[in-house]
Amino acid sequence: MVNIADFFAQPTRFQIQWPSFDCQDAISWAEATGTNYFAISGRNILSPRPGIRSIFMGSGGIDQVKLRAANLQANNEMQRKHEADMEISTGTDILTWKKTKWFLATRGQKLRTIAAQRNLYHKELNLATDKKAQLMESVRAAGDGDGEDNPLKSERAKKLREAIADWSCYLTIMKILNEVEVMVVAETQASWDWKAGLRQQLDKRNVLYALTWNLSDEAMETFAEARSAINCF
Repeated sequence: MVNIADFFAQPTRFQIQWPSFDCQDAISWAEATGTNYFAISGRNILSPRPGIRSIFMGSGGIDQVKLRAANLQANNEMQRKHEADMEISTGTDILTWKKTKWFLATRGQKLRTIAAQRNLYHKELNLATDKKAQLMESVRAAGDGDGEDNPLKSERAKKLREAIADWSCYLTIMKILNEVEVMVVAETQASWDWKAGLRQQLDKRNVLYALTWNLSDEAMETFAEARSAINCF
């Protein structure tokens, strides 16, 4: 899969140039379509390279015409995919952990992912709000004094501070999700600059992921699995 630096070096979003026949994008296309880039086709063998499942081998050297034709076809297919999935209702898939890069995703995929994440974080915000209220009541119920004079109150106050921090973190996350959504919606505007626009989205989402690591240990334990299910970079 094209890395982010190479992607932003391309003249357009849909003119990704494969550096070689055995780059991940070329391999993935070959696996999906049965394409063999050699002048004389051979057989499909397993590749020893980590992260690459197989490679179509042959002889007679690489046929650059076949390779570039496949590259063009892959780019055209990617563009058609983007054009067909522009809205939240034009598909069903969302982005998953380490499988789809945000900067390669369709507008529809990003809108659906934001909606899924908003729903997920909204549930956590509601839980954090209830927990904060419960802990505030428990601190009051612990009576007067603090520190060594009232260790129970001190312990409850510590948990309350953590709950307030979690609650505040969830509020900020919800705000950032709304801001990213506005950026994605703007992609249909004639004046939208894809390089600047996508970089702004990525910058905001980097802040989003950094915020999640500010959650308390308790919140991280209860939320980690659900969060990773729809996280993406």
